[in-house]
Amino acid sequence: MESGKDEPALYPLSLEQARENRMTADRFLTDIAKKSKPDALTPAWSLTALLDLLPSEIMDGGRVYSFKMNKVGDEYQICYSDEDSHNLYSIQEDAPVNAAFKLLCLLNEIKDYN
Repeated sequence: MESGKDEPALYPLSLEQARENRMTADRFLTDIAKKSKPDALTPAWSLTALLDLLPSEIMDGGRVYSFKMNKVGDEYQICYSDEDSHNLYSIQEDAPVNAAFKLLCLLNEIKDYN
């Protein structure tokens, strides 16, 4: 959050940019934020940091489900889908970071129950 403002300052960042700079996504985001907005506070999680925590594939019942991220209208869908486009887990939210966070929570909850 920027000091004195109610709205968060957004800093778009690609995973490729972070990896090219050989920094973690959070460290790179902090560096960008400090250079462009010295008085801004950096969020605890960036989208790229959350995406790094999600597995690229999930096996279930002998099927392989691959990670996918889509824009559906004004929302973002993050899901695990097989080659026939059947979704195993799917979250749709207004912001990609919210969808990634909720999917990570869902996977963690499922892991705890299995």
